[in-house]
Amino acid sequence: MNPAPSVPSADTRPGPRHPSDHKLGLLLLLAGLGAVLRLPNLGESLWFDEVMYSTKYLMASWSDLWRLFLFDPPAPLYRVFMFFWTTLFGGHELVLRLPSLLFGISSILLAYLIAETSGSRKAALLAALLLCLSPVQIWYSQEGTPYSMAQFFLLATVYLYRRIMAVGSDRRRSVLYLVFFLLSVFTHYYAAIFILPLSISALPAESRTRRRILAVHLLVVLCLVVFLGIKYAAGHMRTGMDFLRPFTWFEWWMLFFNWFLQGNSLWTVNPYAAPRLGFQYLLGRPLLAAVQLLSLVVLCRGLMLHSKRTGWAGSRELLLLLFTPPAVMLALTQIGLRHLYIERYLYLVLPFFFIVLARSASGFSRRSPRVAATLFLAILGVASCGAFFYKNDSWTVYKQNPDWRSAASYLVQKNTAPGDELVVLSVTPADALKYYLRRQGLESFQALEVNPTGPFPPLLPGNGSNKFYLIKNRYWRGDFDQAFLKIKENPRMRLVSSPAFKGLDVYFFISNYPSNNG
Repeated sequence: MNPAPSVPSADTRPGPRHPSDHKLGLLLLLAGLGAVLRLPNLGESLWFDEVMYSTKYLMASWSDLWRLFLFDPPAPLYRVFMFFWTTLFGGHELVLRLPSLLFGISSILLAYLIAETSGSRKAALLAALLLCLSPVQIWYSQEGTPYSMAQFFLLATVYLYRRIMAVGSDRRRSVLYLVFFLLSVFTHYYAAIFILPLSISALPAESRTRRRILAVHLLVVLCLVVFLGIKYAAGHMRTGMDFLRPFTWFEWWMLFFNWFLQGNSLWTVNPYAAPRLGFQYLLGRPLLAAVQLLSLVVLCRGLMLHSKRTGWAGSRELLLLLFTPPAVMLALTQIGLRHLYIERYLYLVLPFFFIVLARSASGFSRRSPRVAATLFLAILGVASCGAFFYKNDSWTVYKQNPDWRSAASYLVQKNTAPGDELVVLSVTPADALKYYLRRQGLESFQALEVNPTGPFPPLLPGNGSNKFYLIKNRYWRGDFDQAFLKIKENPRMRLVSSPAFKGLDVYFFISNYPSNNG
């Protein structure tokens, strides 16, 4: 007779997995996917903004840091952070971009947690997946600029706000909420706009919670006013820059349904050219218009849903977080501020856009429309991500990145004769080239930005050398053609060679003017 099978005891029998185990696994999976998609291009050459924000090019000392604090328009926190970061870890491209990568991946996880409180776990998973695939989020997780850091701090602020609204306010949560709000605002000033939607959303809260939230918001405003007051009194306040544009209804539409939705990657348009065409631009692109209109329907449905956890309050809060920043920008444009907008300044809104879309797609009670809406968003996300990597040499999320590092290496190798001084001309800013020339050990050189419609600098003749280089940035041409013709048609100038690098052409000229050396 066979013995009866043994039954495991209660102590050894495996129990059901706790829901938190599944959640931790999902978060790790999302973090892994986000990292894999963001690792390519991390080692590429730095471009203008990264050199200005993240390297010792402008902030080699404490006095440089203080000067930037007083005179430079951007919020100071990221530069202060990077000053210490580069002092500790050096200036390699991977090192400079690592903070943005970590903040970007962490933002995906925070978006998941925020979306989970606004709907269901399915909505949270889809929102985080869309953020993983987003070309915009990938771009700023790979770039040594403040935007990824600002988004992380703002999402941490919103998550703490949600916790305070859900379980009440105590001193610890209030202090953390204040700290993260200040960190977000002093990483990017536009984060201060979120004081308005969060204050409105807090009005129905229990009185003690409401008072503490509004007190935090008042402290943030006071700190910002004092900081800007010091900057105005002792330094310089600059309210507009040439690359900024007015914010119009069409810009709002394209921000949501072109830049946010597909990273300007499936249907690519120069954002400085599209506003001249307005909504007529979409009439010639019926597929793009159809995708945008369908996405609008999904977005509107997401704002009309209510969840079992938050009721209509969650929808109202998301609506305010999503629409208040662009509405403020539109109002400021209407009162005459014409230089205040570029897409990345509203990058902070991106996670809330995907949370609303995911909330809508996962909120259908019937399976077939839920699957259809989810597939639509997922396919659009995968296709946009694929197009973004495929169009590596095209303007998508922003202007492409030239290979300044390789161009600098070439110029350093060519400038080996004793007594030679490297002379480089460009018609657009070449600070990244200057940075790499210095990083590669060349201290004595002239790198001058020239205006082809006016007289050239007095370096030909008489600069101690009879050769110079003209740089063509193919991604930012400026008035290069005029400058090139002006030099090439000069009978005393001879074009010798023109090596090419990613996004750059280097034209080597020799002049028959006599040099200072005789």
